[in-house]
Amino acid sequence: MIKKLFPCLFKKEELISPPNADSVTILKDLKTEWSDLEIEVFEAINYERIWLGHQLKELFLEPYLCTIAREHSRNMVISNKASHSDFPKRLLQAKTYCNSGFFGEVVAVGYNDANSVLKGFIYSEKHKEILLNNKATHLGISIETNYKGKRFFTILLSERKI
Repeated sequence: MIKKLFPCLFKKEELISPPNADSVTILKDLKTEWSDLEIEVFEAINYERIWLGHQLKELFLEPYLCTIAREHSRNMVISNKASHSDFPKRLLQAKTYCNSGFFGEVVAVGYNDANSVLKGFIYSEKHKEILLNNKATHLGISIETNYKGKRFFTILLSERKI
């Protein structure tokens, strides 16, 4: 099961590090556990891509992208608003760790379940374009909740070139 979610991390049964792992400190707190809601959103995105007429390839959950997404979701909690601030930083991190070609980001605030957040993304042409990009191979997700229970979503999609 873990190899299905993270095939890019395995080589001859051994966990490998991404290129240039020493250059950015984000790997010190690698995200390796996901909430039920994060898994539901991930699965809903794949369902939309594969089965609902788009016939796109399945995305794989990428821990490095999830870690980058978590940092951004936490920053949105602090500012209490959805934003794409520091996008160039996340782009550089993805290119460093994932040898990324295509890279896209969608963010949202205030949704409570996977279906409603996915509908919100699909109704936005820009978000839909990113989620349904045929070059995307990997996804990073983080959902952080503030003290009032408001959820902040960051989803990163990347084309991993190994």
